[in-house]
Amino acid sequence: MRNFLWPLKTRHILAFAIFFIAFTHTVNAQEAISILWDKETGCVVYDEKKREYVEDINDGPCVRVCEYSTVTYSLTGNSANWNNTQWNVGGGTIQSQSLTECVVDWGTSGAATVSAEVTKNDGTVQAEEICVEIIVSPKALFTVEPYSPGQTVEACIGQDLYFTNLSDNMGGSELISYFWEFGDNTTSTEFEPVHAYQHDGLHKVYLTVTNACNCTSTFEIKVNVDKFPGVEIVC
Repeated sequence: MRNFLWPLKTRHILAFAIFFIAFTHTVNAQEAISILWDKETGCVVYDEKKREYVEDINDGPCVRVCEYSTVTYSLTGNSANWNNTQWNVGGGTIQSQSLTECVVDWGTSGAATVSAEVTKNDGTVQAEEICVEIIVSPKALFTVEPYSPGQTVEACIGQDLYFTNLSDNMGGSELISYFWEFGDNTTSTEFEPVHAYQHDGLHKVYLTVTNACNCTSTFEIKVNVDKFPGVEIVC
């Protein structure tokens, strides 16, 4: 009668191989994934004692982002074991997506979500979701009298231009910062600055406003500075 019993060493090797396969499958099936992001915002409040704005970022269930901002979300984990990722976004638009990343253009203020459903090579599926709070962004706007916002301003060298700030917090947190760039390597942080150009040419003026939740908005106009006054320019 033949002996069909495998040698003891062979049985040990086989048992270890079966255990390793089962253990690996279990680890792969239970491997945690999480969603990370490259950008978020937090609000600040005015400290009367310090007489300055300080961060007031409280831990909460949702990640704060600004209206109309673009944020990249990425997944942690061993993507070599993944076959497919299905991204879903509520409150924004997916600009691009891949197995491990998703770029989102956020819309108007309100509640939002980002979720990812990962299908692994062994057929198991894992899902992860985060909630997002979209914060109201301000609206930067300004002009130079008597011009309308966005209209090209005609000016002379040395002429004082009086900038009128028409920016709005849009119902969100208060505006706490104004940063002007005049296109001639000069800047200002005043609410409504006065500026004169010393060189002719076309200059772009930018105003960037920031609210208490660190959301920003930028508006620009063009100023055409003439070395020799034309018939329509009164200097």
